[in-house]
Amino acid sequence: MLDPVPWFVGGGAVHSPEVARLLAYAATAGAEGIIEPTDLKVAPLAVPGQSIRVLPGAGVIKSRAASNARQSYIASNPTETAVGVTATGSGAGRSDLVVLQIEDPNVSGSGWPVPADRAAGPYVFARIIPNVPAGTTRLQDVSGYAGRSAITLARIDLPASTATVTAGMIVDLRKMCQARTARFYDVDAGSGGRLTTNAQAQWPTNVRQVEIPEWATHFIGKVGLNQLQQTGGNVYVKVAVALGPDGSAVNSSDTYIDNDLPSGATGRVSATVLIGAAVPTAFRGTRQRLQIISTRQNVSSDPGFVDAAAGSQIEWDIQFSERPS
Repeated sequence: MLDPVPWFVGGGAVHSPEVARLLAYAATAGAEGIIEPTDLKVAPLAVPGQSIRVLPGAGVIKSRAASNARQSYIASNPTETAVGVTATGSGAGRSDLVVLQIEDPNVSGSGWPVPADRAAGPYVFARIIPNVPAGTTRLQDVSGYAGRSAITLARIDLPASTATVTAGMIVDLRKMCQARTARFYDVDAGSGGRLTTNAQAQWPTNVRQVEIPEWATHFIGKVGLNQLQQTGGNVYVKVAVALGPDGSAVNSSDTYIDNDLPSGATGRVSATVLIGAAVPTAFRGTRQRLQIISTRQNVSSDPGFVDAAAGSQIEWDIQFSERPS
């Protein structure tokens, strides 16, 4: 039968928790995880000890109760939360998971206890799940935990005889609930004529000013140099791409235009430069220069030339994304 009060009816209608959780599920397309890249990061104590800290943030946790299909919880951690970690003995090390877990006693069959203060809870906890299989990345993959309404934040890999948790023992396992992406794509005719210099130069001279979203933490992309004119024999050219101002740009690794032709012959040649990196904090929310940097190599053995001439095209394809950080 229908839930008689859909979201949202005025006039004093009473809305069920199930419909409110359905709204959270619909708003996130059934995804779960942290909301912002820095949310709920697990870190050691400022002075490492026998606890870890879950840093401030928020997350979406999908309900896995059979009676709560298509429902999600939203939980907040306004200030950092410390959780104790049990020391290991001398016999062996141990792996523990750190999770953000919903413990809702109002869900049929959950078995969670009712808190002393029904109004204030708590109904959400940062929990340590001890002694999970090595390499585990998700609580629901651990035997007996498939039905838990929880998101996995980190794994702690503790050596034997250890009571102090350091940063090197913490493996970040956070996932974004709805990671944003933004793509910049454009094509234009190649410009700059012939590459003659044997020194590093901006060539082809095509340049783009790219808007970097404020939320972007990483980017990946390619710049295609298509159908360049090759003249006069063999060519060997080193090509790279740079994003940002000279002196602080993020540079791609080098690729090469390496093509042999008989002396005096002409032809067409293409190259694609791949680039990907973290977005520097200072670049976020700014416009930055995207350019191509080339160097003519091995002039004595490869005397040919390449031209950004009629018929050549430059393809710009950059995608920005956000990841846990």
